[in-house]
Amino acid sequence: MEGERDDAAAAAPGGDAVDAAEAATKADELFAVGEHCQVCGSLDFLPIRCESCGGGFCSAHRLASSHECRGHKSSSTAAVAAEHSQGAAVQVQRCGVASCAAEAKVKPCDGCGVEHCPAHRHPQDHSCPAAATQSADDLAARERAEAIHRDAKEKADAARVAADVKRAARRKKLNPKKLQSAATIAKMKMKMSATGDRGIAEDARFYLRVVLDPFAVDGEIPQAKALFFPKRCVVGKCLDQCADKFRVSVQPVPAQAGGPLRAFRVAAPPLLLPNHKALGSIDGLLNGDSIVLSRRSAEELELDDAIFR
Repeated sequence: MEGERDDAAAAAPGGDAVDAAEAATKADELFAVGEHCQVCGSLDFLPIRCESCGGGFCSAHRLASSHECRGHKSSSTAAVAAEHSQGAAVQVQRCGVASCAAEAKVKPCDGCGVEHCPAHRHPQDHSCPAAATQSADDLAARERAEAIHRDAKEKADAARVAADVKRAARRKKLNPKKLQSAATIAKMKMKMSATGDRGIAEDARFYLRVVLDPFAVDGEIPQAKALFFPKRCVVGKCLDQCADKFRVSVQPVPAQAGGPLRAFRVAAPPLLLPNHKALGSIDGLLNGDSIVLSRRSAEELELDDAIFR
């Protein structure tokens, strides 16, 4: 046992020497990593290599102006600074618009080729000559389209006026006897389906075909009902009863065009029926006639074919 302790004691000084040698070797290896700056001599473990002169420098002397670079004169200042920046901010260019102070990535315009920032990249944003030419072409095309539309509208209006004239002339050819005969036939047909107060005597009934103008309800097709009223019933009361049948309001509706609901005799031109007069006392209104309930004027109704069918 004592021999082993003596051997350990003898070996202890030798072990310290080995550790010291290993530490010195590691220190040498550590100093071998990196490179000394050619200007200040400081050891930099990540030296920056100058692409112009090939020297190694620390971060403080990486720029050409900091180490009197031999290749500095062969390139521009901006290019050398970019070569030695290595991670510095990317260089930006000014916008082609003189009044723009923004410094951002620029892009050449497809029309004029001048580089502009994102805010002025479109031709119309920087007074590009190509934009002026394009605007003139667009204006000419729009004027041609408007001229075509205007001509088509004028032709359609002319055709409509011609049709209105023919329709009005056709109605004026009907003489009073034919009108009376047509109303009598219409009354005989309405007796089979007309609705009203059954307490009214047959000889006191006034039959009407009531047509609701689709414009009064924002519809597309006119609605029609066969109704009968007392001959002494005034138009205003008759209008109220018709409005109840069609479930519409007599008063003006804000969401619809026109005024209050009024009654017109279907004629050429349509005859406005006064609200205070009795049905049997109105000149031109026949028993068995047709009337239209509308918020439009007589002139507007006369131009509507659907009302006279």
